[in-house]
Amino acid sequence: MALFRYLHRGGAARATPLFQQLALGSFNMSSWATCDPEAPYIGKVSNVVDGKWVEYASSREVIDPMNGATMAHVHEAAEKDLSGFVNCLNKCPKAGLHNPLKCPKA
Repeated sequence: MALFRYLHRGGAARATPLFQQLALGSFNMSSWATCDPEAPYIGKVSNVVDGKWVEYASSREVIDPMNGATMAHVHEAAEKDLSGFVNCLNKCPKAGLHNPLKCPKA
């Protein structure tokens, strides 16, 4: 509430427009954002393996500490499912353009 009063007393003139929108609650979500942070249930969290979204049989509930309700389900990979992750890691180059020794101009 103190932040709200600060912004309405002239502090908003010194704050950035994005900060003003976030603080005053007038921020519109981007079109690519599919998760509404105000919703009681955010959704399910999947894994990306080799560029594809993967869901597993086992999932864990994430509990909202404010009200004790389930706010999300997170899919968990079992030990037998780890081979897909390991194969993707083995495909990744160990060094690349991010390495300053191999690309000093970057």
